[in-house]
Amino acid sequence: MHAAQLASAKVVKVTGVVNKIDSDGSKTQLVAGDILEEGDKVSARALSEADLVFSNGSELTVGQSTEMEIATLKQQSFSGSQSYEQLQADPSQSQTLLLLNYGSVSGHVKKLRPDSRFDIKTPLGTAAIRGTQFNVQVTVDSAGNIIFSCTNIDGVIDIISRAGGTEEWVNNTKQSKYDATLPEDVTEQIPQEHTIVISLGPGDRGYEEIYNLLQVPTRKPNVVTPGTIFGEEDELGIIVVSPEGPTNTPQSTPQ
Repeated sequence: MHAAQLASAKVVKVTGVVNKIDSDGSKTQLVAGDILEEGDKVSARALSEADLVFSNGSELTVGQSTEMEIATLKQQSFSGSQSYEQLQADPSQSQTLLLLNYGSVSGHVKKLRPDSRFDIKTPLGTAAIRGTQFNVQVTVDSAGNIIFSCTNIDGVIDIISRAGGTEEWVNNTKQSKYDATLPEDVTEQIPQEHTIVISLGPGDRGYEEIYNLLQVPTRKPNVVTPGTIFGEEDELGIIVVSPEGPTNTPQSTPQ
């Protein structure tokens, strides 16, 4: 592999409108064959998605109404003639950190070397993926609850978060509350074919700070009534509507 080809992600397929956002805020619509590198941000509108393949062979689908940043993307040199799509395992030490600001990603991280990492970080927790098919999402429901969920299909995933409580697995799913009072993150492994859900609601400690980190492309008023529309459809195609009853929510201004 040539050095220019290392530590990158190739766009395999695009459905709908998916943009690359540069550090200066300029946008370029992605097409199949484009190359993404460390520092690039990907924003998919409603009914849109993009399939990516990384230089370590890992595959990722950026789902609709999603914003994700490639914060770290590094890989040591390796030899061979295989394309990214043909790789069945990490060919050399690699470090990948994706910041999922809002929305969902899914895919398949191929078997990693012991000194490699593939992490997906959200405001409520980080999924440290060692090799598996997976789904990670972070959303805000109609009641204003911030919800982070991660599903491990057939491999190894550690969840690093300040989730507290002693919840048990029910139907292969564990519901946890984010606890901003914990002094540090804790790590928990997700069994295969299991899902961890971590939530933080309006009024909970740390809610406003975490909500602002989400960069949700709408503004919520302080007090809403049933059926209130918080904003027009934004570029991600999201329209947020209030829940069935009046709700007090903090006002926030996404960056």
